Amino acid sequence: MPEPTVLVIDDNSAIRTFVKTVLTQAGFDVIVAEQGKDGLALFHARPMDAVLLDVQLPDANGLDILAVLRCLNPDIRCALMHGGSLSCSDDELMAAGVQEVIHKPFGPEEILELVGRLTRPPSVAV
Repeated sequence: MPEPTVLVIDDNSAIRTFVKTVLTQAGFDVIVAEQGKDGLALFHARPMDAVLLDVQLPDANGLDILAVLRCLNPDIRCALMHGGSLSCSDDELMAAGVQEVIHKPFGPEEILELVGRLTRPPSVAV
């Protein structure tokens, strides 16, 4: 079974490098993008299992990018990353289709647990 592919969209190069390093060492296939439009192009180019998306990007709002991702793949699992105050609550983000929210700064254990939850196959009810 191939390793899960995770798309990381964040304009902060330190965050992109940190997340890619942690997840790659754990066996994930990680693709990174600095801007929303670049992330969308990568998402179009190949299947992704999960997306880690910064809420504030230089070229777009993360929630707008999430809306496009959901149109392309309604089942995509997405976590929103942010490091400041937001104009909406975590509950409002969940209502917009975000499965998880992670607040910056975060450590390797937090990101590994988060991506583990995002990429875990849904349980089958019996």
